[in-house]
Amino acid sequence: MGYFLFYESMLQSVLYARDRWLRTQGGYLLPDGATLFLCGIEDASYRREKIDFWDNIYGFDFSCIKRVALTEPLVDYVDADQLVTDICPVLRIDLRRLESHALDWSAAFRITAERDDFVHAFLVYFDVHFGCCHRPLTFSTGPSSPQTHWKQTVMYLDRALPLLTGEFIEGTLACRRNRRNPRDLDIGISYRFQGARMKARKRLRYIMH
Repeated sequence: MGYFLFYESMLQSVLYARDRWLRTQGGYLLPDGATLFLCGIEDASYRREKIDFWDNIYGFDFSCIKRVALTEPLVDYVDADQLVTDICPVLRIDLRRLESHALDWSAAFRITAERDDFVHAFLVYFDVHFGCCHRPLTFSTGPSSPQTHWKQTVMYLDRALPLLTGEFIEGTLACRRNRRNPRDLDIGISYRFQGARMKARKRLRYIMH
């Protein structure tokens, strides 16, 4: 398991080992399933400190660097209090049957605001499942669970979205292995938002390396 579950293409090595050595009868793959989740978070402080400051550095406009910074997902711990929306299960995978070509994927999402606040970024995390145990278990990397090595993945929006309770953002999250370096990920998010204070439609691209 890598950051964002798919980073560094480590799952591809697991699938290779599964197909070559796992017994067809009585073999176990642990974990044997995973779920990827997405939600919207408020993160004005970090964005102001690490991203928006490029707009004016001692009177100089470095916004060209800001555009590059926005394309790099942040892997870090996020406080559960920063969650503005509900949590959408974007992708569920069965590692016992997953094929290598399915490591490039696209999935729809819809998240709804649970309070009036700004959404500055999308947050993605994953759970893994041990369904073949006599007592099924789940291990979570989410912000409401104890901190793990995998942390959470944060992808900042091009603009802050002002959401009122009940308003929603819908769109598509897509991921594929980078053609030059398959250990890197090309991530795309297309989103649509139509709220009382703003309407927005955008396609964003990120590179995780």
